[in-house]
Amino acid sequence: MNYSDSSSIARFPNFHFNLHSLTSLATIRKSNKPEFSNKVNVLLAVLEVEGPDTIRTKKGPDAGKEISILKMILGDEDGNVCKLTAWRETADIWGGSGSNDIAAKRGDVVLIENVTTTHDPSTSPTLTASPNLKSKLEICYRTMPYAHEDLRLRPDLRLGGSDVCVRKVASVVRWFERMAGLAAG
Repeated sequence: MNYSDSSSIARFPNFHFNLHSLTSLATIRKSNKPEFSNKVNVLLAVLEVEGPDTIRTKKGPDAGKEISILKMILGDEDGNVCKLTAWRETADIWGGSGSNDIAAKRGDVVLIENVTTTHDPSTSPTLTASPNLKSKLEICYRTMPYAHEDLRLRPDLRLGGSDVCVRKVASVVRWFERMAGLAAG
C-alpha cells in the first residue's frame, strides 16, 4: 500500500456496519440446513467477476424476458470461498452498468447485505442477490486501483486502527493482498 503524508488524511476510513450482523462463510458451511438463513450479510474480497450478462428467462412470470445476471467468486480472510449470483437490476448496479454505478472488480473488499445462501456440504456456499431481497453491495476498499478515481475507494486503514470495522476490512485486505501476491515481504 502506497501512502503519501498529504493525501492519506483526506481518506479516513468510515465504515457503517455492525460487525455482529456479519455471517462468516465458515458458519454457513457448518450449518446443517441447505437453506442456511433467509438473509445474511458478509464482508468478502472479490476474486473473480463475470458479467453483467443478459439472459432470456425460460420459466416463471417473466418467461421470455431478458434479464441481467452477474456472477462473482468471493473469499474471506480465512481462505473460505463462495459463489454469488446477482440478478436483474442488482446485477446491473453491481456490474457498473448505470452512469453513477461503480462496478465491483477483482480485489475489492465488499460489504454485501441481504443475500440468501444455500450450500451443499460437498461444495462452497452459494449466495444469491436480487432486487426482491433488497441486496446491497458497498465497496469498502479497492486493493487494485484501475484509474485515478479509484483512489477514493482506498482509505488509509492505518488511521482507523481503533475501530473494529476498520480492522475487519484491513484483515480481508491483507488476506487478499497476500493471496494475490501484492503484499510486500
